[in-house]
Amino acid sequence: MSGQIDVLIPTYEPNAEYLTEALKNLQAQTYPHWKAFIHDDASKVDAKAIVEPFLSDPRITFERSPVRLGIAGNWNACAQKTSNAILQFLFQDDLWYPQYLEKAVEPFSDPSVGIVSVAHEYLNKEGLKLEEYENVQLARKNELPSGKTNGMQFLRKWMQSGMHPNIVGEPPFVMFTRQMFERVGPFNKELPQSLDAEYWIRVLQHTDLYNVTESVGAFRVHSAGTSAQNQREAKGMFDRLLMFQRLIKELKGDDKKLAKKYTIIQFGRMVEKFKNRMKAEADAPVGPSKKKALMKFFFKHPLFMSWCGLNYVLKNPR
Repeated sequence: MSGQIDVLIPTYEPNAEYLTEALKNLQAQTYPHWKAFIHDDASKVDAKAIVEPFLSDPRITFERSPVRLGIAGNWNACAQKTSNAILQFLFQDDLWYPQYLEKAVEPFSDPSVGIVSVAHEYLNKEGLKLEEYENVQLARKNELPSGKTNGMQFLRKWMQSGMHPNIVGEPPFVMFTRQMFERVGPFNKELPQSLDAEYWIRVLQHTDLYNVTESVGAFRVHSAGTSAQNQREAKGMFDRLLMFQRLIKELKGDDKKLAKKYTIIQFGRMVEKFKNRMKAEADAPVGPSKKKALMKFFFKHPLFMSWCGLNYVLKNPR
């Protein structure tokens, strides 16, 4: 498959320097068949003024939402307001090298491929800890085969690791077809952090995945980024569990049994993680009301008893 790509650029309170650099790199792409749609999520910052110099390029258009849609709402608006056969997000602070689009679109010449994951670097100019991102790169190398792989086969293996980390990739480094978007529906507004990984899980149930191992871009890691903010506020603690619960509803037969098994295991990991956070509030500050809500969630959740039972069996084998 070749042809027009919709480059979807959701913005919210954009950093002028970062957004300008992202757009310049977009215009420098060796693959010329793209159109970019910038959709601003009711920022207080004048996003249009930042992108104005680029609007003379007929391939780039801009629209501002009159109301705040949130992350998923903004992503969905980008996809729903465009029409080309291939979709590719570009975030306001990330960078593509000149051959990014060319390398990412090439695997779609195989009609069985509906989603492409592209290797990339992590750009860190603030001296932030990159251990989490280094773990992602290591997991990609060890767990994500190069080239084409069956979507369901990969998903089964990914479930074993708790679907963590997100080795398929952040949206600026994952290209997918509109056919997949129309088949699996919009991004899930209920997930504050892992809505991209949850979306890839839905897509993988219906198509093959292709992994481009050549690094042709950079994800910018900085303190004002959404991921960093979510981590500071301990958002997304339950995302993986909710993702497993959805999988249980969608899968059938042995795959459903596998999802149930790893849901219980994942819940156990969450319990341990929760206990650690309770002991070290400085790592993920939560107030008394938050603690109470978290404890109520854990101890009233039906999977908690299942996890307790499984844990007992594992520690007391006959």
